[in-house]
Amino acid sequence: ILDAIEVSWAQVTALDPTVDAVSPQDAINLADADGDGIDEATALGCDLGGIEPIDPNNNQSNGTSDDDDQDGVLNTKDECPNTPEDTLGVDMTGCSSEQRDQKAGDASGEAEKGFGENFMLLLMFGGLLLLIGAVYGIVQSRKESEARKDWVTDQHIDDVVGTDAQWEQPVLDGQNEEEASPLAKELERFPGWDEAMLQQYLDLGWTLDQLEEYYQQQVSEQG
Repeated sequence: ILDAIEVSWAQVTALDPTVDAVSPQDAINLADADGDGIDEATALGCDLGGIEPIDPNNNQSNGTSDDDDQDGVLNTKDECPNTPEDTLGVDMTGCSSEQRDQKAGDASGEAEKGFGENFMLLLMFGGLLLLIGAVYGIVQSRKESEARKDWVTDQHIDDVVGTDAQWEQPVLDGQNEEEASPLAKELERFPGWDEAMLQQYLDLGWTLDQLEEYYQQQVSEQG
């Protein structure tokens, strides 16, 4: 039975005091809307006793239609106002099964789009945190390296420069140069330092030329 005929039948029952009124919603969704124990299609036939659909465009009061797509659902309650004429399976919201599926798919697509946008934001935020952490780690590493250099200087420079003793040239012990330590000859550039101290600076990444410049600077500041 067309939904429009069921709605029209429900409206007729509301105007007939001899029968129980049936709501348009029950007429559309229930086989036995009037509750007499017999389906309306069996008792009255597919046209519900000769009821004709009410023409929604036949409004003598203002010349406007209350059901533009003629699906039996008033415009004010029609969630699918563009339902094609004679579409089957229109529910009380004015939507056919195909329209309901389409609306469900649109809602799912919007949900997936929202999830994708949120996921990208989370990735960007995580990347920013990693970048901040990396920069912080580099800065801390440089500070620690400088602190280690200063520690070596503080441990030894006072012993070398902070005394009034005359510096003496290192005494050659007459050993064969091939048997001497690789740093023994370089110690001539750093009077007062021993191989252990020189090796500490080299382990920190200093070159001999940089270290000699630093040494002369310290001597000039302390002397």
